Amino acid sequence: MKRSSSAFLLAFIFLGSLNVCLASVIISEIELNPNDTCNDCSEWVEFYSSAQTDLTNWYISDASGKNQTLNLNIEGYYILQNLTISLNNANEQLFIYDSMNNLIFNTSIISDSLNNNQTWQYCSGEWIFTNSTRGIVNNCQIQNSNNTSNQTNNNSTSNTNTSENDSLYLKLDWDDEDIVSNKEFIVVVKAFNLANEDYDVKIFIEDEDGTIVSETYNEPEGAWQSGNYYIEDCLQGEGEDQQSIKLRLKQDNLSGDFKIGAKIRIYGASSIVADITKDIEVILNNLTLTEENLSFQNHTSNSNVEVIRLNSKSTSKNNKTLTANSIVYKSKNEYIREYAPYAFGMLCIILTIVLILNLDQNKNV
Repeated sequence: MKRSSSAFLLAFIFLGSLNVCLASVIISEIELNPNDTCNDCSEWVEFYSSAQTDLTNWYISDASGKNQTLNLNIEGYYILQNLTISLNNANEQLFIYDSMNNLIFNTSIISDSLNNNQTWQYCSGEWIFTNSTRGIVNNCQIQNSNNTSNQTNNNSTSNTNTSENDSLYLKLDWDDEDIVSNKEFIVVVKAFNLANEDYDVKIFIEDEDGTIVSETYNEPEGAWQSGNYYIEDCLQGEGEDQQSIKLRLKQDNLSGDFKIGAKIRIYGASSIVADITKDIEVILNNLTLTEENLSFQNHTSNSNVEVIRLNSKSTSKNNKTLTANSIVYKSKNEYIREYAPYAFGMLCIILTIVLILNLDQNKNV
């Protein structure tokens, strides 16, 4: 009985721990520009976790790189109202980092020019601008007509923008034919609307599980590094800048559909100020050593080849195509092999003549 009770207790603890580990902490709602007519109106951020989660030494960061430590223990919805950072009404973006500085979640770039009770709400990977649902489930079925004028400048996965917007955004360029499994290739990272700052760049290729499968060449350091790391001081503002960065895959046999991503941050900071993710296809290089040798043989069989002949006499059929004009050098032994039959024939002729002369002399005597 004790054994079954202990087993039940261990299973309960395990399932509880598993539930915490699988809990996903997100920002579910944001009030950037509250109504001025209400009492105690201020900016606030709503978090949501599917299970009890300890956020000790976690922090949020805004688009300008300012941070606020959380030190919370939440389950379900939690409203953070006493913000030590001031949210911008235009081109704002928030990030959640854990105690190890890992990025857990980030919003799109959002704007709110209306002093009312409408908020930005996270709905199935997208952000919509609608009436506030503070502390309860978001109203994802209703999109206010103001959503068009207050639309997000970026989405959470691709951060694609137009040049008509003043917010920072990225583009990636590459040649599809260059993305081969066992070769190095170049990807151009282009940044627009940079502030007067230096920026670090992280560029990587990841599989469907989110595992980074590429390495990046850090040109200032002259070494290859994991795609998990930034290249420091890679882009410079103000305005536009671009950098050609060399990548390669960690394994030679990878092929198929992957994701290529890039992130930038202000030099030495921890907050991401822009990122982009796009689809990319990796081509498997099927050229093997045997095929290369076969190609070389086909080439040489149709060409005039200069041969250096040494001691061995090849029996290959290809030697039938060789001519005297093709041979640029012969060893001493090769000359002996070639002219020995002639020398032996001459010796036989001389001996025959000597024998005939001796027979004639004997008859005369």
